[in-house]
Amino acid sequence: MTGSTNRDVLGWGLDAAATVDPFQEGGFVFSLGYAFGSGDDGSSGTDNAFRQTDMQGNSSRVGLERQQQKNYGEVLRPELSNIHVLSAGAGYPVTEATDVSLTYFYYRLDEEETGLRSSGIGAPLNGNDKSLGQGLDFALNMNVGEEFGINAPYADRTDFRFVAGTFFPGDAYDPSNDNAALRLFTELRFKF
Repeated sequence: MTGSTNRDVLGWGLDAAATVDPFQEGGFVFSLGYAFGSGDDGSSGTDNAFRQTDMQGNSSRVGLERQQQKNYGEVLRPELSNIHVLSAGAGYPVTEATDVSLTYFYYRLDEEETGLRSSGIGAPLNGNDKSLGQGLDFALNMNVGEEFGINAPYADRTDFRFVAGTFFPGDAYDPSNDNAALRLFTELRFKF
């Protein structure tokens, strides 16, 4: 048995970021970003919630980063639906082969809801508040061969990455589930 359902959909999303390099190579690089995916309040017959295609990676290279970072934070990692995400970061080249960055995230619901469409936090939302919380990510990216002067084959294409991310829940989470979350991630990537 097959069937179909008709539904009017009118959701929209926006993801924009700017990077500023005031010192022209060798100093801090600053970035500022804003992302928005509309939500649906259920008051009309039209579904106004923005939906991603499920083919998105939600990651990119921002500032000095040699490796891709999660655009919306390493811990919460929300889908861009029913959410506002404001980010501000700074990156610094420690050496020619190593950079570090620190990125702050502020999260807010577009419409009050009891859950996010997809995220790295499984705790339910209370449905009465819009303040999701804040996150802070630290990342270290290094080209291992270049950093340590290793002349072995493929060493110049070996990258190391360390990320420490935190999430501090806001009023939208039930008070019994409002513990901070931490995620540590390391990666050693060999390119042939």
